[in-house]
Amino acid sequence: MQLFPTTGEVLGAEVYVNNQYLGELPVTATLAEGRHTFRVVLGTGQEFSKTENVVFTGDGQAFTINFDAPAQ
Repeated sequence: MQLFPTTGEVLGAEVYVNNQYLGELPVTATLAEGRHTFRVVLGTGQEFSKTENVVFTGDGQAFTINFDAPAQ
């Protein structure tokens, strides 16, 4: 899995998967298929969170996640 920022605002944001810190954007990680909770924390402290079911149909596929609203 690769997480790349699409705007300059999120470059360097902290990335967590299933509450485990992975690093700062951009991030590359290996995940098993199944449900995962993704959280991105901007330098301003604003958080975005989303739970997705990750399914791959072949080796080395990318998984894209779009965050639309801050975490509550």
